[in-house]
Amino acid sequence: MGWNGDVTSDERSISIMMDSPHSITANWKTQYHLSTAFNIEEIGVPEGGGWRDAGEIVYLATPLVIEIDENSRYKCAGYTIDDETLRPKTEIEILMDKPHKLSWIYYHQLRVKVHSTYGALEVSGNSLGEPVKNEEWFDKNSIVIVKLQPVVKYENSTRRTFSRWTGTISGITPDLKITLTKPHEIIALWKTQYHVAFEFISPKGDPIYPETPPRLVLTSPEGEEVADIDYYGSWIDKGRYHVKELTWKEMDVKPSDFSFIDIEGPGVFNVPTLIYSVTVRVNDIFNIPISGAMTKLSANGYETVKYTGPEGITSLYTPIKSYTVQISYLGQSVKMSGDASVTPFIRAHMYFSLISLSSILVVIAAALIISIVILRKRSPPKLARRPLITAHERGLNKCPFCGFDIYPDDVFCPSCGRRIREEK
Repeated sequence: MGWNGDVTSDERSISIMMDSPHSITANWKTQYHLSTAFNIEEIGVPEGGGWRDAGEIVYLATPLVIEIDENSRYKCAGYTIDDETLRPKTEIEILMDKPHKLSWIYYHQLRVKVHSTYGALEVSGNSLGEPVKNEEWFDKNSIVIVKLQPVVKYENSTRRTFSRWTGTISGITPDLKITLTKPHEIIALWKTQYHVAFEFISPKGDPIYPETPPRLVLTSPEGEEVADIDYYGSWIDKGRYHVKELTWKEMDVKPSDFSFIDIEGPGVFNVPTLIYSVTVRVNDIFNIPISGAMTKLSANGYETVKYTGPEGITSLYTPIKSYTVQISYLGQSVKMSGDASVTPFIRAHMYFSLISLSSILVVIAAALIISIVILRKRSPPKLARRPLITAHERGLNKCPFCGFDIYPDDVFCPSCGRRIREEK
């Protein structure tokens, strides 16, 4: 570190004029080497390394973030000195009491941008080697998990449903697992759905409720087929749907002017059909409804059978206007024809029903009972018989009307019932 004695100098080399004896001493100091490095070679070489005097305190610092571009960076996790454990700081004071080796620890991070207008979103992964959530920067080559709520419901029978991901990653599932080898920006696409019901109507505009509902097949705005619809309530995407098929019992019942349905909000949508409703009412001669009467409708090869209900009414459906209905009940039969577009209601009368027949039998039985009671009241009383009178008495006691033997105290003849004398 210099010379002293006859010559004083801080230079490492000096010149001495030997014109006399000289005494000089070389002064030395101890230095230690400070090695500094980044754990990622691409970053370069940090400042502050080299030989340092013993006892010197060296202050060093490094940037928290070294940007590469807007979607890529290096971020400092801390440092290690002399291969000790990581210390999560970006600055350090080092006492040079020995050689030291300082390493700044950086992670290469990539940006992941996830956009979603609806639904709860969670993005998780590793940053600086530790798990984090809902951040944009994650360690390169780590696993990033994206979770998105797929359905968001509202109180007005409306909801938003996840459709697909677009951007640097494509997918149709709301959850993603990404191995992060490059930056990503992805956007969730949503679609609006409405809760709708479908009601089938006849050509006259009246609701129809056949036991086997028609089959309605639609084509979505994206060209996808929509079948197996729950007509009482389904979630349907917003948009115009083309009617691909409307059949009933394998017969086409789609009107020619019915080609599309516009779904612009929740509600009940009328579906026009070529299914005609024929209502049959069956009564007996007393106008009492007949329950359980068989009604068979036939129309150009099409047939259907139903039975009347408690009110004597049933509804039959036909895809053909002209029809014939045969009504059968307890051996009675009536056949009627009509045009469903003109005569959608038929009233048929039978001679009797179980109720009327039972009523008639009850009336007849009651009449018989009453007649018997009346006849009994009109019949003369039967008197107790006594032993026959003697031959002499019989000759003297004959009915003047029929000649039958009578007792002396008889008022009426036991044979003809006529009065033969006044009562005493």
